[in-house]
Amino acid sequence: MLTGRRKTQGILLVELLFAVGVLAVAGLWLFGAFTASLQLTSTSQEAAVAIEDMKDMLERIRSTAFNANLPTTFPDGINGNGVIGGGPDAGTGADQYPTIVGVDTNGDGVREFTLLNQQIAVTYRDQNGNTFAGTAAQKQTAIAAEIQAQRPLQIMVTVSWSSLGRTYTKTVSTIKSS
Repeated sequence: MLTGRRKTQGILLVELLFAVGVLAVAGLWLFGAFTASLQLTSTSQEAAVAIEDMKDMLERIRSTAFNANLPTTFPDGINGNGVIGGGPDAGTGADQYPTIVGVDTNGDGVREFTLLNQQIAVTYRDQNGNTFAGTAAQKQTAIAAEIQAQRPLQIMVTVSWSSLGRTYTKTVSTIKSS
């Protein structure tokens, strides 16, 4: 009888260790799923902010008169990563988008983007879908000439930002004419 009792106790110990192992694996899986859901929630919230910035920029472009001032107010090119005057087209106005769509996040009176490495690009295309080439000034002149000739322009607004080691991009476009 004593021998049978020891076998039963041994089996219970193995069963207990197996159950603890199963619970540990399930717990690790649940922790991984929870972490992934937090990251997805964060990315979703950032995408909502980026889309709002993009829609705000597009609405401002739509409400601006279709004249030669349009490419001056919304120049073709990217901004300066939220740093006014720091973009590749510095001095042309292409780095002014934080002042148009950004928010004053630290109370210093300067508006900046709220997303990490956020950029907004406004790209103009002619009626054939071709982008304008050259320097910022040359692009501005060519776009103004299209407007003066009352030819429709396709205007694309692209926002990109970095999060969790990845770069995300959203784009929307519209057609503007006189």
